[in-house]
Amino acid sequence: MEEAVQRVERGCVEHHKSSLWIALFIGRGKQEGGCRRIAYETAFLWRLQQRLMAGAAGKLQGD
Repeated sequence: MEEAVQRVERGCVEHHKSSLWIALFIGRGKQEGGCRRIAYETAFLWRLQQRLMAGAAGKLQGD
């Protein structure tokens, strides 16, 4: 799961946000078995959601 969080962090700082899809796809493919894949996907999407919500909150406070 730590790998998934790190991939989101790297993807968010890159200029091409489409790389997040690639990071999800590549990282998912590296996981062995269904449970590990689900854990990876869950961690990846959880961290991405955190980043998006933090960005949206910052925009609301700036208005």
